Amino acid sequence: NLVSLRLENNQLTGSIPSEYGELTRIETIFLFNNNLSDCYPEPLTTFCHLGEGEFGRGYNFRNNSELPWKGNFSNFCDGIMQIGANCNTGVDSLLIEVIGEDCSCGEPVESVTETTPLFENIEVKGTCPNEATGQILWNNSSATTYTIEWTSPDNITTIFPRQTNLFLPDLTNGVHVLTFIDENNSDIVQNQQVAVPILSCSTQTQVPQAITPNGDGLNDRFIFEDLENNPAAFPDNELVIFNRWGDILYTAKPYNNDWEGTNTTGNNVPEGTYYYVFKLDLNQGLIFKGSITIIR
Repeated sequence: NLVSLRLENNQLTGSIPSEYGELTRIETIFLFNNNLSDCYPEPLTTFCHLGEGEFGRGYNFRNNSELPWKGNFSNFCDGIMQIGANCNTGVDSLLIEVIGEDCSCGEPVESVTETTPLFENIEVKGTCPNEATGQILWNNSSATTYTIEWTSPDNITTIFPRQTNLFLPDLTNGVHVLTFIDENNSDIVQNQQVAVPILSCSTQTQVPQAITPNGDGLNDRFIFEDLENNPAAFPDNELVIFNRWGDILYTAKPYNNDWEGTNTTGNNVPEGTYYYVFKLDLNQGLIFKGSITIIR
């Protein structure tokens, strides 16, 4: 019956127990920022439907450097082989290490392979139609420097030498190609296509900063204008409200613009400031985060 297991920010070591896969009602499992190791047990596929969590529900195993992909559990859910996945024991920051056949981290490789963490650190922001507001951000987790060749959708190539990170602003939508060349070995070259999507920017969601749920019919509810104006367009929206310690107080999927400062059992929460994540449309990147103050 366990629905939340939060063990993040400790110094836990060892393997993730396969018995965790028996937690069929789990909604939150946070193991990030630990020192866990070995492969993910196959029974943990039961968590894949949750998606990666940031504040409230979902899984998060990141920042466990000896796990496959250093804790990027989504790769496991995608069926990517764990043997050969990048990891890091911390013994030598310049040594490229992968998960060995015995599921331990530390087997060195002589060259950069497709399992190195170059591409998983790419973040993409979409652009509004007919604008150039997209962004690509890449952060390198190692000390290796790269020459990066960027080819835009209109086939213009720009070269950036000696890079450990890269920020490309003001991008149009389309496929951008990044070519990474290891400056210590020019024979090691990796290419990655990065798609900058088009977002729905026809409206600007107005989000109130406070509500006064006192029953007078004025400003009683937490209302998102886009959802109010066209509720049928966002059937899969979701709202999560949590307190300053990250505890979930209220959740609704779909949300109907009807929250009046209550918890999941319907009882009023005290006056004060709370935090929210509102997923209006994940496919279009319409996610809003912020704070909401309750005044009674």
